[in-house]
Amino acid sequence: MKEIAARIHDRTYEIASLLEAADESLLVRRPGPDKWSVNEILGHLCDSALNNLPRFIVTRYAGQPAVFQPYKQNEWVAVQDYRHTPSKEIIVLWGSLNRQIARVVASVTPEQGNLLCKIGENEPVTLRWLIEDYEEHMEHHLGQILRLKGQFEEQA
Repeated sequence: MKEIAARIHDRTYEIASLLEAADESLLVRRPGPDKWSVNEILGHLCDSALNNLPRFIVTRYAGQPAVFQPYKQNEWVAVQDYRHTPSKEIIVLWGSLNRQIARVVASVTPEQGNLLCKIGENEPVTLRWLIEDYEEHMEHHLGQILRLKGQFEEQA
């Protein structure tokens, strides 16, 4: 878990430095009418962190399996209005949330990694699986962000 925690921690600084240097107009631009902007994708990652941090904590002391409700990602992004939130605020929020996640993940013992959690109607998964899936999900969306940013910069 310490390796995952270190990667998550380090990515917060790497991505922040890339995005803070970008033009705000590129970060709020949508690639299509029903597609999220860079800010909205990063906001979605904030929402993912907000939902997963309690899972990473509570699973360690709750009854087994720890049970959580899923969240509606499109509704969260829309209600929080990330499209119109200053990029720097989203970048700081995402970084802070993920550095806290890194601290929590770093303290997960091998035994705790085997604890079970259940999200909605899905089959229970181990805490280790959930943490690994979180990192994979984050990296998927960071890849999207970097591709969009690059695409928009080429077009500018």
